[in-house]
Formats: sequence, structure tokens, C-alpha cells
Amino acid sequence: AISDNLNRAGHKHQIVGEPPLFDVVFKGGSVNNYRDFIAGNEKKSETFNALLRLQGILKSPNKLYVSLALSDDDIGQTLEAISHAANSLDEFYNVKH
Repeated sequence: AISDNLNRAGHKHQIVGEPPLFDVVFKGGSVNNYRDFIAGNEKKSETFNALLRLQGILKSPNKLYVSLALSDDDIGQTLEAISHAANSLDEFYNVKH
């Protein structure tokens, strides 16, 4: 859902990590090592994370931890927050930078 929403909103990104523990790196091209990871747009990532928090989704600065304890309502709220963050990212990122 994260990748689909970010793609629709036109954000170059990569999802890195394993399914239960992953992160978004805002950069075009692949992320194969630490140098690729740190070449990502950290400020854009911080803005995306802040937008998720404003929607009630706590995402750490480094990774997203998926819990098996999430209810269908929790998942629905998360999907809505991801869509909102992806669609609002340029507006908020450009204001800050």
C-alpha cells in the first residue's frame, strides 16, 4: 500500500527491509547497500513520517514495525494515513525546504 500510494503521487522511492520490518527510502534506483540508503532524501522521509504521525500512525524514524495485533480498523486507519501522507508530501515538504 505504501509503494502503490507513493507511486500514484509520483514519489521516487524504494521499500527496503523484510516484510515485518521495513522502511521507505526516497530515491530513484535501487538500494543495495548503506551508501545507497544514505543517498536517500532524509528530509522527505522525515516529512512522510511526520504526516503519518499527524494521522495517528506512529512510525519510528528508521523502520515500520508491523504488528500481528492490528485489527481491521487499525489497518484501515493505516491505509488512509498512508494515502493522505503520500498525497500531501510535496505540499508539506516544499513548505519546509
